[in-house]
Amino acid sequence: RGINQVMTSDFLIDSSSHKQFVIQVKPLSELSDPRTIEKLEIERRYWVSKDIPWYIITEKELNPTVLDNIKWLYSSQEDTQDFSQLLNALNNFEFACQQHLQMKLSDICKFIDREYQQDLGQSLADLKQLMAHRLIKFDITQKFKELRVKDIIFYQHQLVEGFLNVAN
Repeated sequence: RGINQVMTSDFLIDSSSHKQFVIQVKPLSELSDPRTIEKLEIERRYWVSKDIPWYIITEKELNPTVLDNIKWLYSSQEDTQDFSQLLNALNNFEFACQQHLQMKLSDICKFIDREYQQDLGQSLADLKQLMAHRLIKFDITQKFKELRVKDIIFYQHQLVEGFLNVAN
């Protein structure tokens, strides 16, 4: 009809074997809608034309812990901070975590809030942003509430600063 339509895929994954694939996540209830099926077919054909495997999954195929962690991470998308604030939060977390390797992440957040005289919960919001932006990595199959400092990996600091310079 002469109007560009934007379509997105949920995840484009680069696997450790250097192969890419796409995952589209849809609630099972939406798969009975003809328009949804039509759009999914367009998406599937696009990825086939790129020789990239495309998969659709529903909540039935997801590990409940993974699903909970994804919901938790995605709930922070509206609260996006600028990168300089994220870098400051990353520095705070790195410093605190180096001193307390056995602590639970929830306890580290409370510690940071006290040490930096922040509102209670600020560092938890920061941690969520850092994880959502993949500046702090964790095993998504582990329950977030059970993660300890030793279970997380910080993105290389020099690369994060490079991102900031490119953004400016």
